[in-house]
Amino acid sequence: MLSTFSRSKLIENLIQQEQDGESFYIGDLTQIQALYNQWTLLMPRVEPFYAIKCNPNPQLVECLSKLPNIGFDCASTAELSLALNFDIPEEKIIYANTSKGISHLRFAKENRIKMMTFDNESELVKIKSIFPEAELVIRIQVEEFESDCSFKEKFGASLKDAE
Repeated sequence: MLSTFSRSKLIENLIQQEQDGESFYIGDLTQIQALYNQWTLLMPRVEPFYAIKCNPNPQLVECLSKLPNIGFDCASTAELSLALNFDIPEEKIIYANTSKGISHLRFAKENRIKMMTFDNESELVKIKSIFPEAELVIRIQVEEFESDCSFKEKFGASLKDAE
């Protein structure tokens, strides 16, 4: 583990080496194991699924892929490919795009990624036509109270439609 001084010098060197003004970020991947341990301690029956879209950094995905019982939420073929590049078992990947393109469904089928979400009848019909063996998880629309950012209109089937 680096001292605070060593970390500061490392960051300073990285900034000085950056010639073209591109942004970058620095993270401590050793914290991932500690956070994962905390998760499993506090919620032992809940299997986490990391949404690759929030940070598709390959080093981060690789680090997470080494943890036991962690899944990956992917919303595109690029994210599915990234997960597959790290030999993540297909059953630990969920294809969770609200509206899946036909070529993307074919990609999931070719790579045996069966688990996926759906929010409405038209998506269910489309999935069945391309990948009838898919294992589906329906997203249910929930009531939001004092939410800063509403997802109610974008995600989930109403209880009436879910029937």
